[in-house]
Amino acid sequence: MEDRIKSEQNSKEHFGTFRIIGSGVRAGDGSLPGREDILVGLGWAVVAFFLGICRLPFSVYPLGVSFLCASDRYIGFALIGLGAAAFFVPFPIWFGLAVLALTLAVRVLTRLFVDLPIRSREVIGLRGILDHIHGRFFCESVYLRMTGSCIAVFALSLYSIISGGFRYYDLFGAFFSMAVAPTATFFYCSLFGDIPTSSVWLRRIRRLAKCLLAFSLCLSFGGFDSVGISLGMAASLAATLILCRREGLFLGLFTSVLCGLFCGGDYFAIFPVVAIVCFCLFDFSPYLAAFVSGAVGGVTGILLGGRNELMSIFLPILLGVSVFCTYEKIFVQGTASLGLSQRRGFDCDSDLTRVREAELCSELDGLCHALHILSDYFVSVSEQTHDLLCPERTRDFAEDYQTTALVLEACVQRIRDSYQEDAKKTVAVRDKLREIGFDAEHVCVCGDEDIKVFVAGLSPIPEHKRLIYLQKQLGRTLDCTLTLPTLMPDGHACRLFAERAIGFEALCGTSQFAKESVSGDSVCYFEDARCKYFYTLINDGMGSGKEAALTAGISTEILRRLLPTGVDPKPAMEMLNRFLSQARNGDGAESSSTVDLMCLDKLTGRAVFLKSGAAPTYVKRGTNIFKLNGASLPVGILLSVDVGQIGFDTRDGDIIVQVSDGVTGEEEECIWLLNYLNSTVLTDPEEMAEQIKQAAINNGNRDDISVAVTKIRQKN
Repeated sequence: MEDRIKSEQNSKEHFGTFRIIGSGVRAGDGSLPGREDILVGLGWAVVAFFLGICRLPFSVYPLGVSFLCASDRYIGFALIGLGAAAFFVPFPIWFGLAVLALTLAVRVLTRLFVDLPIRSREVIGLRGILDHIHGRFFCESVYLRMTGSCIAVFALSLYSIISGGFRYYDLFGAFFSMAVAPTATFFYCSLFGDIPTSSVWLRRIRRLAKCLLAFSLCLSFGGFDSVGISLGMAASLAATLILCRREGLFLGLFTSVLCGLFCGGDYFAIFPVVAIVCFCLFDFSPYLAAFVSGAVGGVTGILLGGRNELMSIFLPILLGVSVFCTYEKIFVQGTASLGLSQRRGFDCDSDLTRVREAELCSELDGLCHALHILSDYFVSVSEQTHDLLCPERTRDFAEDYQTTALVLEACVQRIRDSYQEDAKKTVAVRDKLREIGFDAEHVCVCGDEDIKVFVAGLSPIPEHKRLIYLQKQLGRTLDCTLTLPTLMPDGHACRLFAERAIGFEALCGTSQFAKESVSGDSVCYFEDARCKYFYTLINDGMGSGKEAALTAGISTEILRRLLPTGVDPKPAMEMLNRFLSQARNGDGAESSSTVDLMCLDKLTGRAVFLKSGAAPTYVKRGTNIFKLNGASLPVGILLSVDVGQIGFDTRDGDIIVQVSDGVTGEEEECIWLLNYLNSTVLTDPEEMAEQIKQAAINNGNRDDISVAVTKIRQKN
């Protein structure tokens, strides 16, 4: 069975572990952009400017339009930067601006006619359509953005080919541009979190994109020299230090190799040496690591190039180290202190809960392993020490430990599965949020059937009407009905939690008849702690009178206590079987019971029937009758439980009839019961249970009679 042990409160506490990366006002919320947004936008404008003037082999400039096609919320700033870059590239200014306008038009037209964010079933009326479109431009599919970048660079290449006199050089440059542009667009999109992949791969691709972006900026600086200082070399050193500091040694080395190839000559070995040395010293001090690694890199360059290269090496290195120290001081430390102040009101209880859950899983794993070892040990002892210990009792101990270990392992696995991210669903929800005009710093969808949606950094904060719209959209995306999302404001953004809503409910009626003064049957129905699973149970104690009633009562009590806590039905039956098999009297008196258990998943409507020696179960669906039978022995007879398990997908209006063998008697088909179910027009469970009991009495059955009738209703 699926996970059933996390409470709603624990789910919401777990949600708190998804931290907000930033909390500025997002574009599209109808308010003016905040200061942080403006500063970030200006930074992207500067990046766009340098990418726009970055010349690649064959004298092509595809990176600027690639960045424009990848941009979404900061596309205005990207246009400003690329507009400024149009004055520094070897194209007429009017043509550069026309290409930018063409790129922008392609994206708008693509959104309107190819990737239209409108579903006729969801939006009605002109006002609804306008409200649906608002804020949703420039967030089309990444593949369409890659196609748009190809169209833009094709226009640039076509101009170069025609103005250059149709040279092969320009033709090769066109092919090169049309290969680089979509690739660059893909990686630039990852910087905005737009590529359609799981969170894990998104992080990996984003890290690689940072390296490629840094290398692209270094190429842009390659054409500038200031008072004899190579700005390209200084930028390469700063990029190596920053990426080593932020992304680790591997990506730092990767960037250093790219930058070394760019600088060429004897400089190739400088940057890998700098990356290794600074990474080893970062734990002491980032500033010390920068200066020491810069000095080691300078010495390496002099040893390879000679003393004549002293100034041409050390001056760029000194500038690059200064840039890194400035970045470390302003951006890293400033961001860290800002993040601390923003999280002062953050509820740490959820983080502590998460840690406690992780420690609980770890400790339970160790306990399960120890129980398995003890079980094997008891088995070996029972085989070796016949004279000192009773082999049967020792084996009983071993099997008890083994059963307990299996139950604990199932609980641990449910805890882990409950919050295991589903990559495909995460991507689908993230894309849907962007499509309907929301930004999110982090999205995670967990669970298979018991779906939970966690979103951090959601902006704009939806009002009630908008929240209902968001609930329906995410429900359609996940192909289920979600609860109304819970919002936890955090600055200008918020955190959101929603889970799969209960889709079905069950109404149950029971009726019993005792052959003697005390019935040997026991019947009950109950739910789990989260009201997501419904159980109906009939136990028929073997024998008659008080002994049968005691066995049936004990069986019912064990299952009624274990199942609502999250123990799977089959391990619970194992524990019941162990108890009954060890509870026999020394004279060989029978202590066993049939078990007829129905477990209904109220989220999906999936029912599972577990039968040990029980009578058949009947499902009435309109004019159709389904018979569910499992040939097995009662619990308590064998050392291992013999249980038949049947899965059944219920529908709205289904009526499930569970009976003891006092109803069916010795009949294999029980024709009278089938005729009754086929002809009755009753749908009330209590009335049906009472009529079936009376019909069984009138039919001459004189055993204990128990009937449980459950009606399934689908919630709207």
